[in-house]
Amino acid sequence: MIRRTRPGHDSYLTTPGGGRLAGETPEEAAARECAEELGAEITVGPVAFVAYGPEPDSWVQHFYLARLDAIDPARRTGHEFSEPERGEYETIVVGHDDAKTLALLRPPELRWILATHGRHLAAEAAALA
Repeated sequence: MIRRTRPGHDSYLTTPGGGRLAGETPEEAAARECAEELGAEITVGPVAFVAYGPEPDSWVQHFYLARLDAIDPARRTGHEFSEPERGEYETIVVGHDDAKTLALLRPPELRWILATHGRHLAAEAAALA
């Protein structure tokens, strides 16, 4: 996950994310965002959760089940790391049973999913081909 700290705001946790590039599938975008924001290589599985934002700026976020194949935070790229005024982006590992750290997760619906189903999701992710 990413511990995001913006100047003048409390830190929070989030997952990698962003928009799709032209011609990119949602799964390709998920893998690219993980590479850019975490320095991670992943195997993308099925959608595990979908979050919907309210009007007037309605949005949809898809959260994929994924297996972490490799990670090197030194390989992170993107404007997040070249514009220090945007704040800090720290790559961290969080267990599904770490309630204190997960309390900082956005969107908050993911907290319940990870706390309740994290062990099952981890087993499914490990089995991805």
